[in-house]
Amino acid sequence: MKPWRVWLVFAVSLGLLLWAARWIHATILELDQAQAELRRQERVQELALQALWRMEYAVEQLIVQEAARPAYHYYALYAAERGFTDLSRSDAGRAQVEASPLLTHFVPYTIMHFSILPDSALSSPHVPKSLELRALAESRFGAGEVIAEGERRLEKLRALFKQESLSRVIVKEELSLAGETGPAAGTGLTSAPASTLFFNLREFQSRRRHVRDAQLAARWDRVASQQLEGAGLPAVAAEEGMIRPYWCGSGLFLARPVMIGGEPTVQGCWLDWPAIRERFLSGIEDLLPNAEVVPVLSARSEGEGLELASLPVRLVPGEVAGLVAQGTSPVRFSLYLALGSLLVAAAAAAVLLRGVLLLSERRGAFVSAVTHELRTPLTTLNMYAELLLDGRIKTEEKKALYLETMRKEAGRLGRLVENVLAFSRLENVRPAAERREVLSVSALLARFRERVAERAALAGMTVEEDMPAEIGERLTRADVAATEQIIFNLVDNACKYAARSDDRRILVQVAAAGRKVAFRVRDFGPGILPSERRRLFRPFSKSAREAARTQPGVGLGLALCRRLARGMGGDLAFDREWTRGAGFTLTLQGARGSAAGGSAGTL
Repeated sequence: MKPWRVWLVFAVSLGLLLWAARWIHATILELDQAQAELRRQERVQELALQALWRMEYAVEQLIVQEAARPAYHYYALYAAERGFTDLSRSDAGRAQVEASPLLTHFVPYTIMHFSILPDSALSSPHVPKSLELRALAESRFGAGEVIAEGERRLEKLRALFKQESLSRVIVKEELSLAGETGPAAGTGLTSAPASTLFFNLREFQSRRRHVRDAQLAARWDRVASQQLEGAGLPAVAAEEGMIRPYWCGSGLFLARPVMIGGEPTVQGCWLDWPAIRERFLSGIEDLLPNAEVVPVLSARSEGEGLELASLPVRLVPGEVAGLVAQGTSPVRFSLYLALGSLLVAAAAAAVLLRGVLLLSERRGAFVSAVTHELRTPLTTLNMYAELLLDGRIKTEEKKALYLETMRKEAGRLGRLVENVLAFSRLENVRPAAERREVLSVSALLARFRERVAERAALAGMTVEEDMPAEIGERLTRADVAATEQIIFNLVDNACKYAARSDDRRILVQVAAAGRKVAFRVRDFGPGILPSERRRLFRPFSKSAREAARTQPGVGLGLALCRRLARGMGGDLAFDREWTRGAGFTLTLQGARGSAAGGSAGTL
């Protein structure tokens, strides 16, 4: 299969795998986000319920106080022995006059108290009905300032709601004392929802029962205390209903129906909603610092379940610091780790696939090149052998020439096979360190000087050595056989590619490279193109086509030499400083100690 087809199949498979991983990733993240959001909501709900109970307790004292307030407290002045007698009436007589506790002060968190009489007249215990009673209240009870302020507030109250509507709703729905239903539609009034709980209806009902029980207990305590004190009951019986909260316009009210002498009356107070709201928020600031308390103006509202049972208001928790639905979780961490591992595995598979394809290409090139390299000498050997066997060669000179040619071609085959076997050994076996020995540079050169000179002479070239005396005295640690093979291979390449140059010299220069020793082999041939330098040291990099139009070889020599150099702890690199031909630099490790022997000679 062609490489581009292999890469196409790999890309499609990887794309499908990544798409499936992305879908699984997104699905798991959504589920994790949903669970985190659920946990956040549960925590917010828990804090909200705690805040609701605090708010209930904060307003409970006020509601209980108003629920226990006797009906005659709503008269500024009343006759003590007759209880509910209006002193402005002509039959009041000269009874002993008592002042309502509401005459001389305003209750905290309330704006004022009021009564809606059967004739729809609006009155207040803070404002006496007649000038005579007002003068009495001012002179006897010192209520002048309260009365003046009460008159101003009473005017605002008249403009705030319709007396007849409020009276009709309360009297109609709560006359039975046990009435629990809300106001009729179309009145513009709303009361606390009967039962609205976002998460737990029973919790809301529990708070509502708590408020109602507190009101009933306060009323019975007040009646019992009057009987124990011997004060007796008022002469005119009063039947009081349950006090309940209502919104009318922008005002919040506590009101109750009262039957006095068979006549329906509404009694209640106008609450100071801004002050109550501020008290609510300050009391729950440690739980819900960004909370808000808003009126409930309809029987059913969005966010049911966070309403107070005592007042028609709703708690909006707001954002809670430290409670976020998103964030790092074990599931997210594991998911990202799995996704990262998948990407790493995909990258590793791509690298492995690339290596396999490159290896396949190199093997194909190797087979092609080796086939070409083997065909020529084998053809020559076969042809010359047939000629000699058939006796077609008559002269001894030609026989000797043919035999010499056969010897060279056999040597060429031997070097090719030896290079392949040597490369195979290097691929599978780590070079042995015990084969290295310490010797001087001059002694190392002496080991292969003669062989290198013979190879150059066969190509009609000469080898010139350039080595300062102090460099020849330096010691190096090297595998002599491997070093000889590297230098010989470099000189052999120079003989192949620079044999037709005008300058037929091959330079072998030795220099110090720090603690190491550098051997430079340079020629004056055509050099190497920059585009070919990248694959100089790749094994089997020469194709059959390149082998046919260049010098014989399969592109294995330089790769083998570099492996041998690095196996000794050195390196082999292209010499970029040499621009007059091709040059290579072999770097060997330096050594300390005594030399193994040998002296420098002349190439």
